[in-house]
Amino acid sequence: MSRRVSVALNMLSPYWHDVYDALGRRGWDIRIFVGTSQEPNRKYQQCDYSRYAFQVQTVRNMMVNMDKFRWRTSLFHIPIGLWNELARFRPNVIVSNELGARTMLCMLYGTAYNVPVIPWVCVTPHTERNNSALRETLRRRLVRKAPAICTNHTEARSYLTTQLGFASEKILSTPYAVDVKAYHARVMEDAKAREQNREKLHLKGTVLLYVGQMIPRKGLAQLISGLLLLTEEVRRGITLLTVGGEIPFNHRKTLQATGVHTVEIDFVQPSELHMYYNLADAFVFPTLEDEWGIVLNEACASGLPILTSRYAGAATDLLHDGVNGYGFHPDKENEIAEVISTFVALPDEKKKAMKQASLDIASRFDIHMTINNLEKALILGLGIHQP
Repeated sequence: MSRRVSVALNMLSPYWHDVYDALGRRGWDIRIFVGTSQEPNRKYQQCDYSRYAFQVQTVRNMMVNMDKFRWRTSLFHIPIGLWNELARFRPNVIVSNELGARTMLCMLYGTAYNVPVIPWVCVTPHTERNNSALRETLRRRLVRKAPAICTNHTEARSYLTTQLGFASEKILSTPYAVDVKAYHARVMEDAKAREQNREKLHLKGTVLLYVGQMIPRKGLAQLISGLLLLTEEVRRGITLLTVGGEIPFNHRKTLQATGVHTVEIDFVQPSELHMYYNLADAFVFPTLEDEWGIVLNEACASGLPILTSRYAGAATDLLHDGVNGYGFHPDKENEIAEVISTFVALPDEKKKAMKQASLDIASRFDIHMTINNLEKALILGLGIHQP
C-alpha cells in the first residue's frame, strides 16, 4: 500500500526535523507543505533539507498580522494554495496543524477524495479558557470524523476529551521533545569547560536561566516582579541569565532596581542552546500560557531543576513538585519569590538529586515516543494493522 503523507503547517520548526526524518527512513513518503519558510518573530537559520528523508514545499499563503485586532494569535495563516498542492501530491493520509482554516480545508479535501485527516492539536484547558461556545462547537464538528488526533500529553488530552468529547483511545501523545540521551551527552561535553565559560560571562552565585522570546506572554515582567520580593541577601546571590534577545528597556530598569546580576544573550539557534543549559543551576519558565514548552524538555534533558509556571502545558508532565523543581502561578509574584527562595536555600545534595530526577523524567518524554506515536496515528489513518 502507498504511504504518501502530507503534513500541513504554518512553518517547519527545526525541532521537527528529526521526527519526520525518522518516519521517512521507516518508509513513509512525507511531503511537508508550509505557508512560509520563516515567520517574522522567528530567527531560525535557513535549512538545507536535501539531507533529510522528507520533502518541504512552500504553498501560496496569506499571512495576516492579528496583533492590531488584539487576537491571542499573532499571525493568522490562510493557505490559499494548499488544495491544489494536495491534489498534485495525492496523499493517502493528511496531518494538519491546529484546528483552524488549514484543517478545515484539509477536512474538505479529505471528504472530497476519501483521504483521512489527522489534526495535530497543541492546546491546554488554560490556553483555550476564553474560547466562545461557537468556536468549541465548530471544533467538535471538525474533529468528530478524525481517525486520530496527535497532541501534547496530559493537559491536551484533558481538553480534547472533556471539552470536545473526543475518544481518549484515539489521542496520541506527540509533544515537542528532544533526544534525551544525545542532548544530555552534549551538555556533559560542555561541562568540561563549565567554570571557564561561567567566568567569561561573569556568572556568579546561583544562576537561573531563562530561554525564550522577550514578549509579554512569556511572563518576564512577572518574573522580575517576583525577584523584587526576594530579600536583598537572596537577590545579591543570584545571576539571571537570559537567552532569546534584548530585555525590553522598561523591564531592564526594573531589573536593575532588584540588584540581581543579569547577563543577556541574543537569540541562539536550538542546536546551540545546550551550552547555556550547562552553565545554569536551575531553569526558570514564568510563561503566562504555553501549549507545551520544549525549553522544559531541554532543561530536564540537561539535568537542570525546573522552576516553572503551572500554565505551561509541559509542567503537568515534566514537573514533579519538590522532586525535580517547583511550580508557581506566574500571576502571583509572591509564589515566584517563594519558589526561588526555597530553591536557593536547598542543600547541595538535594539540588544534585533534583538534577538526576529531571533527567529521569525527561527520558519518559523522549523524541522516540513522539516518533512512534505519530507513526501509530498514521497507521490508524490508513487502517493498517501492525503484525
